[in-house]
Amino acid sequence: MRSQLSGGVTNIYSSYKSFAAVKTAGEVITWGMEDDMWLQTLTAVKDQLSSDVQRIYSTVYAFAAVKTSGAVITWGYENWGGDSASVRAQLSKDVQRIYSTVGAFAAVKAGGAVVTWGPADCGGNSSAVQDQLSADVIDIYSTERAFAAVKVTGDVITWGNALLGGDSSTVQELL
Repeated sequence: MRSQLSGGVTNIYSSYKSFAAVKTAGEVITWGMEDDMWLQTLTAVKDQLSSDVQRIYSTVYAFAAVKTSGAVITWGYENWGGDSASVRAQLSKDVQRIYSTVGAFAAVKAGGAVVTWGPADCGGNSSAVQDQLSADVIDIYSTERAFAAVKVTGDVITWGNALLGGDSSTVQELL
């Protein structure tokens, strides 16, 4: 491990108990909490993390790496955003940025469409507002378990845990 980190590291990212470093050629090196579940998910994607990773995002127990092509690779605990299989096709290209809560991710693609995954009570299920997130999102903000997206028009769309910001219906006319 020490020799892998001895040069060429451009960025280091962290989750609650782990680190992920990106090296000059886009190779990812990880360390920290690596139990059987963590290692199993990391091993499954290790080859995809050997080059071309531009940036990494995290929840408490998962990471999401964006490659040069805009494809997203995830690993970590399935119930904390580490499993993106249900949206894999949507994450295969054109992802520009990713935002996170404690356990879910929201990716903004070219054109402003949003793709979410992770537990619903952490904002991982945006199906109730998906029509409003299909284009023109310019930024996303998050609380511990909810997201708020700002569109080109200035409209704000919220989802996730209602008690932690996912329900903006009482102030919607003010937004």
